[in-house]
Amino acid sequence: MNYQKYLAETKDTWQEQLIDEISTLFLKQGIQPMKMTDLAKETDVGVASLYRYFGTKKNLVILCGIHLWTKTVHLFDNIFESNLYQKKDGISQMEDLLKVYHILYTGHRDFLSFLANFDAFCISEHISAAELNDYENNIMNLYPLFEAAYDKGHRDHTIRCKEPIQEVYFTVNHSMMCLAQKMLPENRILSSDKLVDGEQQINLLMKIHLAYLKGNKS
Repeated sequence: MNYQKYLAETKDTWQEQLIDEISTLFLKQGIQPMKMTDLAKETDVGVASLYRYFGTKKNLVILCGIHLWTKTVHLFDNIFESNLYQKKDGISQMEDLLKVYHILYTGHRDFLSFLANFDAFCISEHISAAELNDYENNIMNLYPLFEAAYDKGHRDHTIRCKEPIQEVYFTVNHSMMCLAQKMLPENRILSSDKLVDGEQQINLLMKIHLAYLKGNKS
C-alpha cells in the first residue's frame, strides 16, 4: 500500500487522524497484543470499517510504521535545515546526525520500542520485503543527510574514513539503533545490562564511531 498515494486520495483528514490514533495505541500497548477488534473498540470505529479502509492488520501496522517514522523524523527538520547546521564541517554534521539516537533514547523510548515490535511483527507475520517497500523508502530519508555530511567531510578533510558511504551508513546506524533498543528498561534482562547507564553507552558508541571516521584509516 502506497502511503503517500493513500493520503493523497483521502478526501478528508479523518483516516489520517485514525492512523495517528491507532499509532498512539501501538506505542502504548504494543503491536502484537492489539487485535483489530481492540483497535475498533479503542477508536470507536466499527471493526468492519477498519477492514474496509485498511484491508488487514498487516497493512494497518505498516501504515502506522510509516506514519510514526515520518512524524518522528520531522521533529529534526529545524535542526538539519538550519543555517547553523549547514555551516558546520562534515564531521560536526555527522555528530549531529548521531545525536538523533541520544534524543530518541532520552525522549522517545516508546518509538524505539515500537520499532523493535514492528520488526518482530513483520517476522512473525512473514511480511515480505516487497510489502515493506514504502516503509523502507521512508526510513531511508535520513540517508541523504549522512551522505552529504560524509562527502562534505571528505572535501573539508574532517573525515578520513574511505569506506563506501553505504557501508558506513548501515554499520553506524544499525549499531546505534540496536544499542538504543537494547538499553530500553524492558530489554535489560541481565543484571550486567544495568551496570553501565544506557545513555552513557550510547554516547560512548557515538564517540567511537566519530573517532573512526576522523581517524587515519585509509
